[in-house]
Amino acid sequence: VRSEVIDYNITTTESLTHCENWTPKGVFSSAGTPRNGYDTNSTFTYEWSYSLPGTSTFTIIAGATGQSYDLATLNLPAIVNSTTSVQTFRIKRTIRPTGSCQSVEHIISVTINPQPKIAAKMATSCSGTQFSVPFPNTSPDIVPSSIRYTWSLPTITGSVTGATVGNNATGFTQTLTNTGAADATVVYTVTPTAGSCTGPSFTITVTVKAPIVNNSITST
Repeated sequence: VRSEVIDYNITTTESLTHCENWTPKGVFSSAGTPRNGYDTNSTFTYEWSYSLPGTSTFTIIAGATGQSYDLATLNLPAIVNSTTSVQTFRIKRTIRPTGSCQSVEHIISVTINPQPKIAAKMATSCSGTQFSVPFPNTSPDIVPSSIRYTWSLPTITGSVTGATVGNNATGFTQTLTNTGAADATVVYTVTPTAGSCTGPSFTITVTVKAPIVNNSITST
């Protein structure tokens, strides 16, 4: 009597979601079980394969014929996501009862999310005028569409009012007033987040121009 296999999912203790980069590792396991009414003494053969991000084909892993496979033994290089899109690594198990033409495949995916990275920025603002700092997605910055920004009160050199904190903001906008007679410097430390991935903090240094105190015209 030839058996039919029930499609049992792949199990693993490896996290299936990562930020920026991931070195393929983790033990992936699967067991085959005959359907009711079929030969319970049947054995199964296993085949494991993987697919790198951006490819649709799977590469068969030589020698990976057991019920479990430790992906670390493949020694694949780290998968680095330097884009603004999600990258996906896939591992596939093909299971076939011995002597049967039937096979069942199951694929498990590991998601490598983009991690935001933004270089330090500088800006100049006139006193009392609202300004914004843009964050275009151009090299070397990585700015995913889901990015949010958080910052605390800045470090101020000079006399400036109007600085506020930001929490999960979609952009950076402030209105700063220089109450002194000389230009002032305001330095914010900003932390970018995209989904579950938090990027390294960066600074925004703002020069707030001193207001014109006396603009009267005199004549002799």
